[in-house]
Amino acid sequence: MRIWCRIIVDQRKVKECTVDIPIQKRAEITGSEEMLLKALSEAAKLLDIERPLVSNKHTKEISEYGLTAFSPSDFMDSVGFDKMTVELIQ
Repeated sequence: MRIWCRIIVDQRKVKECTVDIPIQKRAEITGSEEMLLKALSEAAKLLDIERPLVSNKHTKEISEYGLTAFSPSDFMDSVGFDKMTVELIQ
């Protein structure tokens, strides 16, 4: 599977990237937070942003729905976008 990260400003996608993640099913992400963090770190490098803080909410949404969103409050420093969405894709 892959994660698809999109940076959103004013409801428009301004940057995006995809990163491989070594899982086969969405539900496997629950026990693989470390893999998710590693993939998010790689995506953050590609998008030239810092890695967001991942909470249980994000992990739960990814495992249940295959999609989550990070708001500016999920980052340590200020960011120049409205949200970052992360979606699991095949």
